[in-house]
Amino acid sequence: MKTYELTFIIDAQLAPDRQEEVINKFLDLIKSLGAEILNVEKWGKRKLAYIIDDRQYGYYLMVQFKLDSEALPQIERHLKLSPNIFRHLLLHRDPRTLKLMQLETERLAREAIYSAEKEQAKATEDTEKKAVKDVPEKPPEIEKPDDGDLPESGTDVSTDEDPEKKAVKDVPEKPPEIEKPDDGDLPESGTDVSTEEEEIKNSDPADKE
Repeated sequence: MKTYELTFIIDAQLAPDRQEEVINKFLDLIKSLGAEILNVEKWGKRKLAYIIDDRQYGYYLMVQFKLDSEALPQIERHLKLSPNIFRHLLLHRDPRTLKLMQLETERLAREAIYSAEKEQAKATEDTEKKAVKDVPEKPPEIEKPDDGDLPESGTDVSTDEDPEKKAVKDVPEKPPEIEKPDDGDLPESGTDVSTEEEEIKNSDPADKE
C-alpha cells in the first residue's frame, strides 16, 4: 500500500449539510476500496485562484490515506463525475515526507497558540497600566468658599440639635450669685428680732403662776 494525499474543492454555495454529505460519500468510497485514512483536514471556504462555473469561492478539503495503486482509477472516476467537486489533486507521498509535514503543522499550531497568548498578556498589561494612570496622584483640593458665601457675623448658623444635648448646654456652669441686701434692709442695732415663741420659752415659770 502506498501513501497518497488528495486535495479537492467542493462548491461553497452548498448548504453545510450537503457539503458534509459530499465529503462522507467520498470517504465511504475509499474505505470500501480498502483505504486506511490517516488524516482529514477541512480547510473551509477560500477564494479560488480563478473563477470556476461562475464561482469565486470553494470549500477545500485534504485527505491523506494509504491504498493499493490498483484502486486509484475508481477514485479518479468518482471525482470527475461528481458535479459538486470542482477540482482535485492527487499526489503520491513518501511516509517520511508526511511525517515531516505533520511535525511542521504541529509546530505552526504551537506558534499560533503562543502568539495568541502573548497578545492576550500584552493587552492585559496595557489595560492594567491604563488603570494605574487613571488613578489621581493626590485627592482633589476642596474649593475654598468665597467671602460672600460665609454667614455674616452674629448670624445663628446652628442646626436643630438633639434636645438632650441642648438641655446640657442650657445648664449654667456655676450657680447664680445671691444678691447681697442693702444696709437699709437690715434691722437696726439693738432691735429684738426674736419671735414670741422664743420669749415664752425663755420666761421664768414662777412668773406664769
